[in-house]
This record gives sequence, C-alpha cells and structure tokens, in this order.
Amino acid sequence: MSIIEEASLIQRGLQFLEQNDEKRAGLLLVWLLIVLVRWLVGLHSYSGQHTPPMFGDYEAQRHWMEITINLPISDWYFNTTSNDLLYWGLDYPPLTAYVSYIFGCVANVIEPSMVALTSSRGYESATSKVFMRTSVLLCDIVLFMPAIYFVAKAIYGSKNWNRRTAFFLLILLQPAVLLIDHGHFQYNNVCLGFTALGVALILQGYEFLGSICYCLALNFKQMALYYAPAFGIFLLSRCLYREMCILHLVKLTVGVIATFALMWLPLCAYASAENTCLSTMAQVLHRIFPFGRGLFEDKVANFWCIADFVIKIRQFVTPTLQMRLCTVMTFVGFTPSVIDLLRRKPTNLRFLLSLAVCSLSFFLFSFQVHEKTILLPLLPISFLFAYNALLSGWFSVLSTFSMYFLLKKDGLILPYIVLLLAYTGVAVAPFLAPSTSKHLHVQQNGLIPGYRRDGTAHPLFRGYVTISLLGIVVIHSAQAWITPPARYPHIHDYVFAVYSCGHFLLILAYLTYWQWTAETQETQSMKTKKE
Repeated sequence: MSIIEEASLIQRGLQFLEQNDEKRAGLLLVWLLIVLVRWLVGLHSYSGQHTPPMFGDYEAQRHWMEITINLPISDWYFNTTSNDLLYWGLDYPPLTAYVSYIFGCVANVIEPSMVALTSSRGYESATSKVFMRTSVLLCDIVLFMPAIYFVAKAIYGSKNWNRRTAFFLLILLQPAVLLIDHGHFQYNNVCLGFTALGVALILQGYEFLGSICYCLALNFKQMALYYAPAFGIFLLSRCLYREMCILHLVKLTVGVIATFALMWLPLCAYASAENTCLSTMAQVLHRIFPFGRGLFEDKVANFWCIADFVIKIRQFVTPTLQMRLCTVMTFVGFTPSVIDLLRRKPTNLRFLLSLAVCSLSFFLFSFQVHEKTILLPLLPISFLFAYNALLSGWFSVLSTFSMYFLLKKDGLILPYIVLLLAYTGVAVAPFLAPSTSKHLHVQQNGLIPGYRRDGTAHPLFRGYVTISLLGIVVIHSAQAWITPPARYPHIHDYVFAVYSCGHFLLILAYLTYWQWTAETQETQSMKTKKE
C-alpha cells in the first residue's frame, strides 16, 4: 500500500465517522492518539539527562519549581545566596514563574526531595521524570489542544468536520513540537497555546479577548514578541475600518495594560525592602532580555549563523552594532507584511500570513536566536494547512530537520526518525499528488502562488518540494557515512543549517508575495463576527 493510499484511508476513516454521526467518538479517538504519541515520545531521554554539572532544559524547568516554592517572590529574579542566577536563573516572564510555582507545589507533595532547595540540583528519579512529563502533557490537554481545536473551528466553521479534524490532527502531531516539548523538555505549548487561542478569538471577531490571550503568551515567553507586529498592526488596521475606532482602541489598550498589570503586580507588591517596584521590574527585564549572551547559539539555521561562518561577524562587529544590524534586518523582513495590512482592508488569511512572515523574519534576522525558536513561525504556518497544505507539511519537516543536532545531543534520534518519516508520509506525501493536494483547503477567492485555478498544486511546486525532501535524505546519508575533516569538525552542522536557512529565506519571500497578492475580499468561511 502506498503512502498516499494510507493517508487517504485516514481521510476515509474520518468521512465514515462523520457520515455515521460518530463525530464525538472520532474526536475522542483523535485526542487519545495525540496523547498517546506524546507519552511515547516522553519515554525517551531529555535535555541534559545524566550530564552534570549544568544538565539541560529539563533541569532548568525543575530548578524554577524549586526556586519559586522555596524563596519569596522578591528573590525569584535576583542573585542571592539561595538563588545562584548562573545556575539556570529564572529568565522568563512572570507567568512562567507562576506556572512553575503551581507545578512546584504539586511536586512538593508527590516527591519533596525533587524540589528541595539547593540539594535537589540535578535531581533525577523515575517518579520525577513521570511528573515532569505529565506536567507538559497536562498543559497540552488543558490549553494547547483546545486552542488548536478552536482555531480549526474558526477557520472551517461549524461544517467540514472531516477537514477540521484532519487539520487538528496534523498540527498536533507535528514532530518539531513533540520532540522539543515532550522529548528535549520545555513548555512551549503554553506560549503557543495562548497565542493560538488569541488567533482563534481574533479570527472570529473577539478582538478584546484575543488580545488578552496574546498578552498572556507574552507574559509566559518573551519570544512571543515575534508575533507582535502582526497582532498590533492587524488590530489597528481592522479598527480603522469600523465605527467608533478610537473607543475600540481604548478598550483594547485597557485590556492589554490590565493584563500586564495583573501579571507584574505581585513582583512589585512583594518587592524586598532593598528594591523599589521600578528596580524590580528593571531586573526582571534584564533577566528576560539577556543581550549579553551573543548573536546566536550553536548552529541555528538563521541568517546570522550562516553569515558568521563566512565573514566572522562576532569577531569583527561589536555587540552594539550586531544588535543594530539585527534590528534593521528584522524590520526589513517583516515591514512589507505590516504595510500590506495597513494599505487595504485586512482579512483573516492575510493576518495568518502576516503572523508567519513576522515570526519567520524574527527567527532569521533577530538577536539571540535558538534552534528551538523555529517553533514560533511553525505555528502560524501550520494554520495555513487550510489554504496550502503542501507548504505547511513541508515546513514542518524542514523545521524538525533544522533541529537535528540538538535532538541528537538529547538522545532523541529514534523518535526523530520515526516521527519525521511518519509525518512526511501523512502530511506531505499525500499533498504531492494532484488529486489530493487540495483536500484540506477552504474555499478561495483568489489564486495561491504555486497552485492552479482548480486548487491543485502546480507540478513545479510539487517537484520542488520533492527535490527538497530528497535533499534531506542525501544530507542525512552524508552525515551518517562521511567523517568530517579535522579542519572542519562541525561541517555537517553547518550543512544542515545552510540547507534549512536557505529554505526558510525562500519561504519568507514566498509568504510575503502570497500576502501581497491575496484577495482583499474575505472568504465566506472566514467572515468575522462583530464584537
């Protein structure tokens, strides 16, 4: 049986459940499958397992639980005798600290030694691993999965259960998110979940609630700023085309300020005698924006890492000038997108495209980028499954590929291979066939670049994606069989980074062109409600 036939079996299975009025049972099966895959990934190793003295991101998250339940709020972001900021000091916004506190309280009941102050450094046990893995899974079940479900409903409406469920399944089984959150170990699902919920609400016209959700994402992880230009300019542009614009802007502003005040007020209310509210906030900002860490980390697949390989930017350009260059290049990357949002009446499709363009521009050109940050542009590009399934599935594969050496270091090669092959078979290969290339798509008013008027992918587009996937196979084969020369021990890392970055730059240009040529008229299935 071919891959395309297997994928069509999934579609037929969903159609069968829909036709026989078994939607609830079908959705339950899909949810159980998503949870099961996450749990299976969690059985593998995590970042920094058995590697003292610093261990890895798993230890960082555990350590934040330890700090938040044992120390007063006034000490969370400050260097003290009990809080060595050089050992995984808290460097995320307040909502991350509050979530760490909640999980820390639960951990203290289940296994107190796991979060004992100082003595728990590097703590590893079977119980603690189960608890930590379960905490991430719980965030998925409570926030991320429902948020994606609401996005699916916002895009497809109450009809199209089959396509909506397939959309939901394909996004929640993406290897990149699974391997980072449930393998490497992080809580990206909280930031992405609040962002997705904000997008779903805004798509349906509930802009006030949507902006609050986005503020919560910002207060959990500062990298959510990657979406800020798209969110801000889209809401402004939509306001300009409605009555009582000033009043609506005031309403949104009050909601944003109130959300930030609620998140940051405890830090001021419980500030130590030595610190004022302003000095406390300044310290928190210093922690969450650590400009001293450098231009990028490891061999990340962004513009600066590739440029540094050629001209050694970090050696010949001062850190201050580096930040200025990053700022200028990032603005150059996303400015066409936000101009398009302002120059004509905004639509939901162009909002999704702008989210993708802005976040991908930040990933490629901004300061201090990690490999894992690719998850941020991956989210809005995933929402484009409803318009350009081939692009979304292909970008998901590229995103996972770009993090290969990080995952290899974590001992996650087996789940990487299994998930990448399975996802390529289900989310990319079926859309390479003309007959199935538009199965997930909503009705369109205009042409999508790389697609024909009948909605099927153009042979050149399908051919390019096929060649790109074959290139991944060739590069992996070379990495497995060819020993790097002594002079260039990290040559394979750079090949992966260059290949991924080249694709990301092309996709950025493609998305920008698509946004500028997208129709102004909203599709019937994406019309918004008035708030």
